[in-house]
Amino acid sequence: MFYDRLCAICRQKKIPVTNLVKDLGLSSGNLSKWKNGGQPRAGTLQKIADYLEVTTDSLLCNELDSSRMTDIQYALYHETADVSEETLSRILEFARFAKEQEKKRR
Repeated sequence: MFYDRLCAICRQKKIPVTNLVKDLGLSSGNLSKWKNGGQPRAGTLQKIADYLEVTTDSLLCNELDSSRMTDIQYALYHETADVSEETLSRILEFARFAKEQEKKRR
């Protein structure tokens, strides 16, 4: 859901959602619509993405196909939802290292 993804990104960037709405000149009614499953129009979505310095896809793509994920992948996804970009980068760096090590063992 868009609202959940928006809140997660705002938490990660330490920006209150209410500040985002105010800074972009949006009404608080938008938050209510988004909480109830709505999504912003394309122009508003782009403004939000620009403000948060993320892509529009990252705001819309929170739904993962959990049927294709292992329990560990699913847990890793959720455990890293609220960590800093720096920590995420270190986790990604380690994952790439581990993958290379596994390839060498084959």
